[in-house]
Amino acid sequence: MKSARHLMFIAIITLSLISHASVAPAQAPPDDGCEYFSETGHYVCGTFLDFFEARGDLEMFGYPLTEAFDDPTHGGLRVQYFQRARMEEHPYNPPPYDVQLGLLVDELGYAYPRASPEELPAPDDPSHHYFPETQHVVSYAFLDFYRAHDGLFMFGYPRSEMMYEEDRVVQYFQRARLEWHRERAPGEQIVLTNMGERYIERFGIPGDYDGRRSAPPRIETPHMSSGHHRYRAFLPLILAKADLRQAPPRQTAPRPTVPSPTAPSPTVPSANVTELDVSATVRYPITGRTGTQTAFIYVNDQQGRPVAGAEATVIVRYASGDVTCVAKPTDGAGYTQCSFDIPTPPVGKRVVIDIAVTYKGLTGTTQTFFMPWW
Repeated sequence: MKSARHLMFIAIITLSLISHASVAPAQAPPDDGCEYFSETGHYVCGTFLDFFEARGDLEMFGYPLTEAFDDPTHGGLRVQYFQRARMEEHPYNPPPYDVQLGLLVDELGYAYPRASPEELPAPDDPSHHYFPETQHVVSYAFLDFYRAHDGLFMFGYPRSEMMYEEDRVVQYFQRARLEWHRERAPGEQIVLTNMGERYIERFGIPGDYDGRRSAPPRIETPHMSSGHHRYRAFLPLILAKADLRQAPPRQTAPRPTVPSPTAPSPTVPSANVTELDVSATVRYPITGRTGTQTAFIYVNDQQGRPVAGAEATVIVRYASGDVTCVAKPTDGAGYTQCSFDIPTPPVGKRVVIDIAVTYKGLTGTTQTFFMPWW
């Protein structure tokens, strides 16, 4: 009887120890000089922690997504992934170059056409800076942010012009993508895209270097702000495993351009046209609040053949009132254009352009837009 009670006591103690072990932290604390982030269950230590704290903390890098590890897919460099960046340790470089950020945008394959001649600024224009190394221009709030944060070291060279994506004005750099958030307070409107998350979502982490022993939690995504606040905007974290050595596909986005003069295509007989297919672009997707904008209009028939002689009316929907522009009839390539003034519209709001085309009793419509930004 005494032996049975003794065995029961041992069983109760064992179960208690097991239940406590099940809620223990996923990882044992490493050496001193580390900070633990419970939001993602990872530590940042040593030179990476020094770099993290000196170069912008959560607002610049977000939360760690892995432990530090020797990455076989990047020449054995010691690296650590964060929501917005990959830190790399280069021990043979003198400070501050012993820690650098990975070229995530380049490795993800984002590449855009160089700036067109009309986009090149005057050499003495303080609001723009042309980078001949990659043949792109950085301007206005992006340029201010770039200069204030040691841009060449932190972000690398620009890989695009500023553009409109996902309802944001954005610009790509070798190491980062900058977003302009109109709704935020002045001085806090530039936010870095979570390019570290995008990289891991596409390629995963080699081996088991995420260092996690339990399912990844949902994480809080901080945004640019004053102080050390952690704003809650929950995002699922995808940590699929893949071979990073596979070359990523190039992602290119050609900029709309004015068609080059060519011999006109044969005019489509009116009897053969039963439907109008209308498309349009603008010369400047992002503009200032003054100047001139141009809409380019293309008209094809139901078989994709250009329609000559179609008449197009452009209505620009400004908050202060509509502006109407009547284009010349389309040429043999089915092309026409219409230019109009920009009358100081509100910054950061899309200006919608409605286009209606008529031809021999047929009507076709389309819509495009641009955004005044400065």
